[in-house]
Amino acid sequence: MASFSPDSIPDVAEVREDLFQRLERWRVPILLGLAASVAGVLGLVAWSSSRAHTDDDLRTKMLAIVEDYENFEGPRRIFRFLQADSPAARETATKEAAKLEELRDSAKGTDVEPWLLLHIALRRQTALEDDKALALLDELKTRHPDSPVLRLPSHGADRASLVDHLAGISRQRRDSAKERKWVEPKADRSITALVETDLGAMKLVFYRDLAPKHVDGFIQTAKEGGFNGTRVYRAKRGDSIELGGGERTRNDEPRDDAEDDAAMSMAPEDATKVYVKHRRRMVSSVPLLTGDQRDRFTIVLAETKADFDGIRTPFGELADDESAGVADRLGGVMVYGEDAVYINRKERTDYAFTPSKPVRVRRVSIWKDGALDAGHTWDTARVGTETLEPGAPGSDEATKDE
Repeated sequence: MASFSPDSIPDVAEVREDLFQRLERWRVPILLGLAASVAGVLGLVAWSSSRAHTDDDLRTKMLAIVEDYENFEGPRRIFRFLQADSPAARETATKEAAKLEELRDSAKGTDVEPWLLLHIALRRQTALEDDKALALLDELKTRHPDSPVLRLPSHGADRASLVDHLAGISRQRRDSAKERKWVEPKADRSITALVETDLGAMKLVFYRDLAPKHVDGFIQTAKEGGFNGTRVYRAKRGDSIELGGGERTRNDEPRDDAEDDAAMSMAPEDATKVYVKHRRRMVSSVPLLTGDQRDRFTIVLAETKADFDGIRTPFGELADDESAGVADRLGGVMVYGEDAVYINRKERTDYAFTPSKPVRVRRVSIWKDGALDAGHTWDTARVGTETLEPGAPGSDEATKDE
């Protein structure tokens, strides 16, 4: 062990001098290191700021093309082109797709890219370019598996995501175009159904030759009073409406509006399901878990409805322009998704297309050769009047019960 003595203690002045010399020798490297660190932090901040600015700039440019300022990430506004199958819509879709394609190179690797891919795919589908739409949707799912775009709901009966719903439409349309020979159905006008609602009456005629079981099921339900007092429980402006539903829509609770009834289930009829394209004014089936429901029906408001083709069974159509006007009014009613009263309530998201103020189907009666057909099991004395059916909300009987 080394001996310790006062002489072995280093002089303070010498230690200080040595320290100063060391600091002087390493001053430049230390300063350069600090400068590099500061520069790196500032560069990272600048890069983040630049990227955010780039994303915002791309988003603004994209929104300027798609005209979707109100609710960019909402599931409703993005449907503007979905099933808008008309020459004018196809022309607009093609032009917008070309403009959006120009932004793709700048958007690669940004959060805006998946939204761009979805909007371009929507427009390619509207332009009937299904192969291009499918390629874009596949790219979206492959390159951006965690994007919120993939979680957008379709609000369709299949409960699929919007991306899967769109892909299904394009795939189905592409395949059916190769396999099917479409026919234009002819309605039998000797039998009509008078559908009286709170917003007016509609006349329906049927495709008995193509869908006899669905026609007979509708007529049976009408004569039993199965539609009386039910509601328009789904309304998509310019797209379609759904009516009927028995006790599930007669009540005030929207949760069970789309529940099926196995007793009302019917198998699809291939004559119309396979060979008839849905178009404006058509009356078609509502398929739920156990099959098409004979106590429900849908009316097409759009010029065409490709996502119904091959899935639903069209069995009739509106008889005249006046009926079509009533159907458009029913489709244009205020729904929870648009009603400002429900802006922060679950109804706005859970029941987006359910009318926020009930619209009733007062009654449905069957007519043959211009006269009320026999076989109705309910009192038809109120047919064609403003009187509500007994027990319906707002009727005299219902008021007395209250």
